[in-house]
Amino acid sequence: MKKGLQQILLTIAIILATVSPAYAAGERSLSLLSIYFIQGKGVVFTFTEQGRFKASELSGYTWIDGQKFLLSCRYNAHGDVKCTAQPLSCNDNNPGDEKCTTPQSLFRYVGQLATGSVAGFPFSGIIRDLPNPRYCPKVWEKSGNGWVATTGLCNTRQPVNGDWILLDDGSLAYYNENGPAGPGFYKEVVAP
Repeated sequence: MKKGLQQILLTIAIILATVSPAYAAGERSLSLLSIYFIQGKGVVFTFTEQGRFKASELSGYTWIDGQKFLLSCRYNAHGDVKCTAQPLSCNDNNPGDEKCTTPQSLFRYVGQLATGSVAGFPFSGIIRDLPNPRYCPKVWEKSGNGWVATTGLCNTRQPVNGDWILLDDGSLAYYNENGPAGPGFYKEVVAP
């Protein structure tokens, strides 16, 4: 009987040991991944979650430079929570009011500390400016009966058909998105 009781207690202990981690996994939390100012959107907060939140729970606020902004939050395609600082409404009688903001005017907060709470979980972080996208089309040069990619030039603006650039060797190249070797800059061939 004593041995049977020990086996029962051991079995219960093993069951409890495996149930405890499952209970812990049911806990929920939000962790701040990034805060960026994005052109056209304003200040965007990205959180990773543990546990699932209802859409109605994903509300919050942030304090930036002494001003409180409400956050509009949703899940993105990757399952992260994205929140956007809602601009303060402008008073029609006083549109020059300093507290009146638009998504674009939130750029002034880049480099500032943002603190707040989403779904009851506190966060803090520095607002960063999203780096400009880099476009690095190839530069094609005629070689025999074909084209050879020589170098890639990077710029913060997407080139469009007909754009010209001056290459390091002093020659010109034009952009053709439907060029014979594919999109890119084509080095101008100058007859001798």
